[in-house]
Amino acid sequence: MGIPIVLVTGFLGSGKTSLINRVIEETTIPKAEIIIIVNELGEVGVDHHLMIHSKEQVFQLNNGCMCCNLRGDLLDTLQSIQKVFSREQRPLSQVVIETTGIADPRSIIQTLEGTALSHYYYLDSILTVVDCQNIDYTLANFPEAYHQILVADRFLLSKIDWQDYEQIAAVSYKLAEINPLADSVVISNKPTLPCPAFFNQSLFNHAPEYVEELPHHHHHQFQSIVLTYDLPISESLIVPWFDWLLYSFKENIYRFKGFLQVQNKDLMVTVHGVHTHYHFEMSNRLADEAVTQIVLIGRDLDSEAISQSFMQLIHSSKAAYDESNL
Repeated sequence: MGIPIVLVTGFLGSGKTSLINRVIEETTIPKAEIIIIVNELGEVGVDHHLMIHSKEQVFQLNNGCMCCNLRGDLLDTLQSIQKVFSREQRPLSQVVIETTGIADPRSIIQTLEGTALSHYYYLDSILTVVDCQNIDYTLANFPEAYHQILVADRFLLSKIDWQDYEQIAAVSYKLAEINPLADSVVISNKPTLPCPAFFNQSLFNHAPEYVEELPHHHHHQFQSIVLTYDLPISESLIVPWFDWLLYSFKENIYRFKGFLQVQNKDLMVTVHGVHTHYHFEMSNRLADEAVTQIVLIGRDLDSEAISQSFMQLIHSSKAAYDESNL
């Protein structure tokens, strides 16, 4: 399948570098098999010096942001790593990419998904570190923080007491209103508590087991729309519907995931997408034990038009199913 990449993002000062250091210190994966790519703003970087990992295993991308003018540098770095490890026949188990605190990860995801190296690397998980002490101020003033939350597979809550269950619940609900696809895990600075699960989580391509039916959320014009249906959908109609959806709303859809109950399929099909890129995979869930559920996350989406088109997909699927069973 390739080498998994963990993308670590989060706003300035949230604790990304500290988290990665602790993970590297506690993991059972041989450290020589882990590569870290650190993106820093400015000509002189600091964060890479704070890494406890050996210098030969840490690559820095400076004087720009990999979400814009350093996207080519990121691909060059990944290609160089692949060539060196292949030439020297060294095992490579994990790649960690730490973004700048002001990065918009969406274009990084597209770069990683669309690269010619996709046969060698794959995106395993997007982990967003959230500074719980400053979350309200950050969200109110920095749209980059919203984008980091929108694309997350998992929120890692920093600067919060792991026993303060009420505050954890409040922060988790606030995050779920923006992105109901991600779960939340508290990061503790106490060495007696285990480090959160980090490597080989396979979160990026997996749809969530369930999504709470949250109200359509429009904070700062960001929305999450949940579509559900409890009968199988026609396979021949699914792709045209997603094509219509992405053509109609183009850059306004940031992320979507879901389970599809498809006619004549014993297992549920997962759908996963970022912007206009999407793909389907077979899951291990039995189709007769679940329902279709799609979660769309975006901005300025016409929820009524999307809901109506989804209902039309349902009606057409039902008609096709009835006709095939005459």
